Amino acid sequence: MMKAAIDIGTNSVRLLIGDWKDGSFKAIRRELTITRLGQGVDNSGKLSPDAMSKTVRAIENFAQILEQENPEQVHVIATSAVRDAINRKEFISLIKERTGLTVRVLTGEEEARLSFKGAVETLYPKGKNIGLLGVLDIGGGSTELMFGDSSGAIAAINSVQVGAVRMTERYISSNPIKKEELLNFEKAARTELRKLVKGFDQSIELIGVGGTITTAAAMEQRMFNYSAEQVTGVVLRDENLQLLYHQLAAMSLEERLNIPGLQRGREDVIVAGLGILIIMMDLFNCHELTVSDGDLLLGVLLEKTI
Repeated sequence: MMKAAIDIGTNSVRLLIGDWKDGSFKAIRRELTITRLGQGVDNSGKLSPDAMSKTVRAIENFAQILEQENPEQVHVIATSAVRDAINRKEFISLIKERTGLTVRVLTGEEEARLSFKGAVETLYPKGKNIGLLGVLDIGGGSTELMFGDSSGAIAAINSVQVGAVRMTERYISSNPIKKEELLNFEKAARTELRKLVKGFDQSIELIGVGGTITTAAAMEQRMFNYSAEQVTGVVLRDENLQLLYHQLAAMSLEERLNIPGLQRGREDVIVAGLGILIIMMDLFNCHELTVSDGDLLLGVLLEKTI
């Protein structure tokens, strides 16, 4: 059975189409467009007309692809930016009017559960038992930490409103980033992220998902063309991330775009994203993290109903 999912995120809109055959999943097509839907939501509480327009155009393009591929099931989900926006109904209605697609806004708990499911299935298919796991998902608007086992069963979920886009808008106004701005960002992020690790077992394996983490893996591998297969399984180490974080913070936006693996559209928020990752690893007393490209999108396709 061919199934498709569209994820309307804070920073990007993504499409995954895949085929289920003999109990296994094979990706047929992946698409990503950075639209920065969540820009300004933290301050205004609203999705801006420009951001909505860009995002709807991206979804219209995806709808054309869906017509070509003709999957039997299509799921469209939205996360933090839409969830937080007071004009989300207007946006969802606009998508329905322009594309015929129905959007479901996930709760933070649903988002975390599906991200966990996608990450575990990608790294440990067919329920391979390797014990307890923690999955860290850094998004544009929020960060989630999920704790569970390799069967996909979740024991606990924590979420805070700390994301790469949100924290960039709050604390970073210049590039290269001023030392004072970087310190203020780190202090604020650490205060909020402490809430995320409270009560979690800090001796378990940590898996990372989301655009910040897969981009870090792509930069580590110096990828000129992104490959989901090549980033999955990459181990990110804290000392390398610290070096990359400070190098990027000292660069202009144009200089950052010369780094292989850093996609245009992420250059202004990648430092905040990496900062969140580094702080989380420090709070979790973790020196390395395994990357999974499988996340929310795959989790949606794994579900019989959402």
